[in-house]
Amino acid sequence: TNDDTPICNVVSPSQVVLACPPSNDECDGAIALTVNPDASCANTTPGSVIAATASNVDEASCAGTEDDDVWFSFVAESTAQKISLINVAGSTTDLFHSLWTGDCSGLSLVSGSCSDADSSTPSGLAVGQTYYVRVYSYTGIVGQTTTFDICIGTPPPPPANDDCSGAIEI
Repeated sequence: TNDDTPICNVVSPSQVVLACPPSNDECDGAIALTVNPDASCANTTPGSVIAATASNVDEASCAGTEDDDVWFSFVAESTAQKISLINVAGSTTDLFHSLWTGDCSGLSLVSGSCSDADSSTPSGLAVGQTYYVRVYSYTGIVGQTTTFDICIGTPPPPPANDDCSGAIEI
C-alpha cells in the first residue's frame, strides 16, 4: 500500500480500491537505480505499472499512452548508459521508456531517448548528472498488470582504433 496517496485512503464503503499506486508513480518518488559497471545487468531493480497513474509531465513527448507511468533515477557514470527492461511479464509485454533530465518540477526529454524496444543506449550524457527513466505500457487500456526488472548498464569504451587517428599498423 501507499498510504500517502489519496486514492488509498478511501473511507467510503461504496468505493473499492483494488490496488494503490506504486511509490514511484510520480517523478518525485523515483526509485534510485544502481549503475552496473558493464552491460551485464548484475544489479536490477523490480518495477511494475500495476495501479500506476498518469504523471503531470508532457504526455505527448513519446509514442504510446503514458497513462500508467512509473519513474526511476540514476546518476550517469558514463556519457552513454544502457537502459534495459528485462523479465517483462503480465497483461502486456509492450513497454515504452524515455530518459529525462532536470528536476521533477521541470523535466526535459533527452533528445532521441524515446524507446519502444526493451533496451536503449542514450549517449551524450553528463557524468555525475541525475537522469530520470519513465516506464509505461504502450497500450492505453487501463488496468495493466505488467511487472519487469530494470537495469542501467555501462557500455565498454570504444577501442583505441575507433578513429582513423588511432589506426593500428599491420
